[in-house]
Amino acid sequence: MRTKKMFAKFTGMATFNREKGASSLEYLMLGAVVIAILIAVIGLNDDIASTISTTLQNLFGDVEEAATP
Repeated sequence: MRTKKMFAKFTGMATFNREKGASSLEYLMLGAVVIAILIAVIGLNDDIASTISTTLQNLFGDVEEAATP
């Protein structure tokens, strides 16, 4: 036990034993990976890209029509 504490203090990992769960940095990295995968899939598949583009154009067109008096 004392060796672990000395190692943690030496390496600057004072919270070595107390860390549980994912940190915000890990969630950020996971989100970046998911976004990169989505961009790659959409970029490589023209059918998905055109479907998303059409859907967004229709959505924003509907919102614009609803907002116009």
